[in-house]
Amino acid sequence: MSRSIASLWLGASDTLTEGSFVWDSSGSSLAQTFSKWSTGSPSNLTGKEDCVVQTSSNDWKAVDCLAADQSTICEMVVDRGPPGLKL
Repeated sequence: MSRSIASLWLGASDTLTEGSFVWDSSGSSLAQTFSKWSTGSPSNLTGKEDCVVQTSSNDWKAVDCLAADQSTICEMVVDRGPPGLKL
């Protein structure tokens, strides 16, 4: 049985400054990178819409970080070892 994923948290939020969405890993502004907001988003209608998710239709929207049914995408740095090492 497969589970349908409603949305994926992309690792971006505006928790530090309302309305200024940044990538949590680097602090870089989403305004300076690619974004694909869905119509009407971000809106912060509930006052808690701080986390950026990608929906099943591939649009982005801001949602409540704690209340959302969402999976996450992880970013990881991998140490490749010394030059010449084959993995």
